Amino acid sequence: MLPWLELQRSPGHFFDVAHFWLALLFALALLALQRRIARPALAPWIAAAATAAVVADYWPSRSAFAAGAPMESLRRASELVRSLPGEDGTLRIGAGMPFPSYVPAASWIAAQGAVGHAWGWLSWRSGAHWGDLIDPAIGAASPGDPNRRMAAESEAASLHALFEVARVRYWLRSSSAPPLRQPWQRVRSDRAVAIWELPAVSPFAAGFRDAWLADESADAAALVARATARNALVVSGPEAERFASRGEGAARNARATRVPVTYRRPQPEHIALEVEAGAEPALIFVSEGYHPWWRASVDSTPAPVLRAQIALLAVPVGPGSHRIDLHFAPPRLTAAADRVTALAWIALALGAPLALWRHARQGSR
Repeated sequence: MLPWLELQRSPGHFFDVAHFWLALLFALALLALQRRIARPALAPWIAAAATAAVVADYWPSRSAFAAGAPMESLRRASELVRSLPGEDGTLRIGAGMPFPSYVPAASWIAAQGAVGHAWGWLSWRSGAHWGDLIDPAIGAASPGDPNRRMAAESEAASLHALFEVARVRYWLRSSSAPPLRQPWQRVRSDRAVAIWELPAVSPFAAGFRDAWLADESADAAALVARATARNALVVSGPEAERFASRGEGAARNARATRVPVTYRRPQPEHIALEVEAGAEPALIFVSEGYHPWWRASVDSTPAPVLRAQIALLAVPVGPGSHRIDLHFAPPRLTAAADRVTALAWIALALGAPLALWRHARQGSR
């Protein structure tokens, strides 16, 4: 019914990809509501308040949209993004020119492809810890950006592991922007934009034998970078203490091997994993944004969901073969609100022609 919703990957940037007729539909809805107000004297004030709210909503993007960009150049850039393999949407692309500042055109371009937009997460949802994971990596990869913390050459290489963990394989930048540090490689470009690529990223899901407990007073990004180099997983939170060590013992390297995991994603909010853990327990890492609404079961038995690698998630399993199911389960009130919203759109689609038919019928009498 609403094809433009297929482009919507960025929950905080709704109107970047919405057509202008949506705003017109909103205006018509306001006019219809005015006619239903019991006290007509209030109608102009309500309309004025709604208008002010719309203006306030659009205002932050107004200057960026006003600057404009030739549509032909945006189409060419979107073709570059569409040609990127997304591995079922599990690979991510960062978009920004320069990067990762919010640019509506970059958000629109990133939405055209099969890859996920890495910087579209809201802080009050799954992105609460996302910036803590990615910002240090940005500083390491793009030393020419004065707005980001500069990473020393000695730590830049290790901080690139943060991109690998988060599966941010692509980076969309202006063609004129300074080159990125190794191992980023410029693979595709036109006159306006360039796409940079990491040679490899971590698997979407993998089992870890070794887990380190995050020290909230330490540099979490540096700890994750060190742990990744040693095939260890960094976990956080009260429950994580049961599954992680508190130090970095050298003896742990002997068993620091990853366990292969196969996965399916039948639905966006359902991830199914299968793992053969062998003779030892393991922590099964998933490169999906951590959120307290994720629920896990191991062989149909409820299991804890840990925050891993700063912003992602993991599920502990015992020795042997296991099936893990992860479901995103919002509270009932939130789920009910989502259904009410969906029903409201359907009612609007059905009610508009019915109202026009009734109006025409009454006018013919």
